[in-house]
Amino acid sequence: MAPAPVPVEVFLHSGPAQWWQVASAWTPLFVLFGAVLAAVIAWRTLKQQTRADALALEQKQLADGRTQWALDHALDKDPSSRALGLVALGTLAGSELAPVEELEMLESMSKIVAQGIPGLDPEKNP
Repeated sequence: MAPAPVPVEVFLHSGPAQWWQVASAWTPLFVLFGAVLAAVIAWRTLKQQTRADALALEQKQLADGRTQWALDHALDKDPSSRALGLVALGTLAGSELAPVEELEMLESMSKIVAQGIPGLDPEKNP
């Protein structure tokens, strides 16, 4: 025969709850609030990053378009259009935002194009 379970005495206190009992009762709500706040911050950060990336891509496309325009004019058969293209290339090369590789490329192209223009010294007008 199995032994009988031993009875357990339970005491219920009817007094007010301790402060730590009240704080522990609110803990799940605080955790939920923190998670929602973190999700909102992450969503806004993602939205801002997406907007910044789109703007950077648009600016890069504009810069590429200006460079292409300058190269097209620098390679034109008309001497005045060619000079205008060289000036535009020089202005683009003087930008603080241009990377080193692009500056080297623009300088090389300007010298090559300037060699074909009579009366223009490639060393003085890179």
